[in-house]
Order: sequence, then structure tokens, then C-alpha cells
Amino acid sequence: YVRTEEIEAALAALGRVFGIVSLSPVSHVPAQMDEIKTEALRVAREGGLTEGRSFRVRSRRVDKTFPVISPQIAARAGGFIKESTGSEVDLSGNADVTVEVEVLEKEALVYSRRMAGPGGLTLGTQ
Repeated sequence: YVRTEEIEAALAALGRVFGIVSLSPVSHVPAQMDEIKTEALRVAREGGLTEGRSFRVRSRRVDKTFPVISPQIAARAGGFIKESTGSEVDLSGNADVTVEVEVLEKEALVYSRRMAGPGGLTLGTQ
């Protein structure tokens, strides 16, 4: 992870580093379900979710001691977004907006933007 206030500059620089497959600017919130739901809604709106557009929430629970399992994290956050916006849920890869949630030990990362990196292996690794 790279923490910076200069997000766009960091994305531009990191987007040229071989070995990086994808880049996503994230929001950090406490690993609490209410905080996650609220931030997921904010990120969905920031990602372009408006009435008439579809969305999905994908989640990953790195911290297995977090009391809510990954499918339930996605369902609860998605339910909150649907209730708040009236937008349609589309669990396929065709959703207009995808919100991602990763629950770590003390915080959750929430994001909707994913940019491709150059991928590949760094020089001298083979």
C-alpha cells in the first residue's frame, strides 16, 4: 500500500511501474459495519452511481476474526446502497459501478476505481 495526499500524482507514477497489475485509490474507515456501509454509499456515488444506473458490491475479508463473512459484508453494504439510492443491483460484471470492500485487521478499504498497471515482472526477477 502507498499512503499519500497526492493521489493523482502517485497513480501516474505507479502506473508506469512494471509488476503492478492494478491501482486503486481507497478510502480508509474503521472495520465496523456501519462505517463500511456509509463509506460504500459515498464511494458508489463518487463512482457515478445515480438513479437508473446499476451497481454491485464485492468484498474480501482479510481479517477472518471480523464477525461478518464476506458475502454478508457485500449484501449489507449493497442493501444500504440500494435503500439509499433506489439503484438496481447487478451482480454480473456488467454493473455500471462496482464498489470493493477489503476488511483488514483494524480498518476497511473501500473503493470503486481500478486502473490497470503495466503488469509483467520487474527487471531481474527471472
